[in-house]
Amino acid sequence: LLRGKRYERLQVVVMAVRMMNSGFKSLCGSIRRGVASPQSPVNQGCKRLASSAAKDQWWQDRTFRFFQRDSEQGGAILSYEIVGPFQMNQYLLGCAETGRAALIDVGDAAALHSTAAQHGLSITHILQTHAHIDHIMGLAELKRQPSFSEVPVYLHPADLPWYQAAPMQSGMFGLPLEQPSDPEEELFDGQIIKVGHVPLEVIHTPGHCPGHCALYCEPHGFLIAGDLLFAGSVGRTDFPMSDPSLMRESLKRVMELPDHTKVFPGHMQPTTIGTERRHNPFLR
Repeated sequence: LLRGKRYERLQVVVMAVRMMNSGFKSLCGSIRRGVASPQSPVNQGCKRLASSAAKDQWWQDRTFRFFQRDSEQGGAILSYEIVGPFQMNQYLLGCAETGRAALIDVGDAAALHSTAAQHGLSITHILQTHAHIDHIMGLAELKRQPSFSEVPVYLHPADLPWYQAAPMQSGMFGLPLEQPSDPEEELFDGQIIKVGHVPLEVIHTPGHCPGHCALYCEPHGFLIAGDLLFAGSVGRTDFPMSDPSLMRESLKRVMELPDHTKVFPGHMQPTTIGTERRHNPFLR
């Protein structure tokens, strides 16, 4: 039997998962009603974004190369794939100079092998923006493989309750899932993780969930946002352990980044800080 804080955390997650089913149905109805109205903030925001996207379609390709001249910083390769039943974006970030790479939000282990091999990259880090089921579905399978068994998983400790209840989360959707082994490393605010010569600054962005983190690469001007910020939307805060007030503070923090910063979210297409500042109805 579990005792102490771990048992208390598990109780909270059990309650959360039970509530998710009814909450999800209610949310779907609200979305349908909101989108049905031409004057709804969601519809108006989507129209503005569609107009902007027609002029700027830099995100149409799913592999991006960043180079910085006259600098010791190596070039970066960032590739993403849409995987799983939740249509989650999983990322492969590589250093072009050293060949080292990080997997970010592992939703489908099988899809990662060919991508890494295609770019000649060796995986040295597994970084999790948070531990909701769609972002960790491929972890257990990945870590079973000898070539990945020693690669450390990084997660903010505040998201361990979700992480340790992975099979329970997936069971709500009828998806059998093995519990992944515990993360080897912790993410914390202000931490700098170097993937080869590519630095990532960890920004703790709670709100969607307690341990949510975004990853900012200042030299190459991009943010891996997880489920914090999307094109025309923001992360949900209707889950237990979500916090709307913390979400507002987290959004304010990343909106201080330069307008040219490219945003790579956990779902849907990439965007930029400037585009969201001008058009996102949830940031007004």
